[in-house]
Amino acid sequence: MVPHAINQNDTFYVAPWTRHREGLVLSLLQVEKRKHKWVPGEHNANKKCLSKVRAIMKKYHDVDIPLEAYLAKVREWNTRYSAFNWLLSQTNVQYHERLNYVNTSRARWTDLLLDNEFVQHYMNEGEVNWEMLRDLFRVVINLASDSTSFHVPMPENSSDNSSDDGGGNHRCEPPSYYASAAPDTGGSQTGESSYA
Repeated sequence: MVPHAINQNDTFYVAPWTRHREGLVLSLLQVEKRKHKWVPGEHNANKKCLSKVRAIMKKYHDVDIPLEAYLAKVREWNTRYSAFNWLLSQTNVQYHERLNYVNTSRARWTDLLLDNEFVQHYMNEGEVNWEMLRDLFRVVINLASDSTSFHVPMPENSSDNSSDDGGGNHRCEPPSYYASAAPDTGGSQTGESSYA
């Protein structure tokens, strides 16, 4: 198999999605996560978060995307997170965050593609929203209290509108109107564990 790259614009950003819209939605979902309303794998709670984000996007950005398209995008983001996380864990693979570029040999790409074809999307450029996807989909096992429970780490300075994590990664928060744009629908509900 001769490795060839897939253009992310042709697959990740098909109408109604653009890089800008995706970035806005991911930023809004990060706020929901800090409020403990977005939880990886919690379908019903996350569906409420997406409904709130959808209302904000419609009211303040004049973007009316159906809820089903948001749910499909979340499935895509989860796939992207899993594939890119896997790619970065492989030997002889380097990710240059500033350049958003994954570096490895052509022979190594061939081996990687045999194990995970989705990584073709990352041959020309890395995951532009890697920090946000990792923040939203990573689950950390908390071994301190109970090996079966999950703990989703919260940012240390969740009250700031923007912060630097010390590694030069700047995280920008959504506009201040976010908090009052859509009604709060209450706490999370447990239910299905996937978006299928």
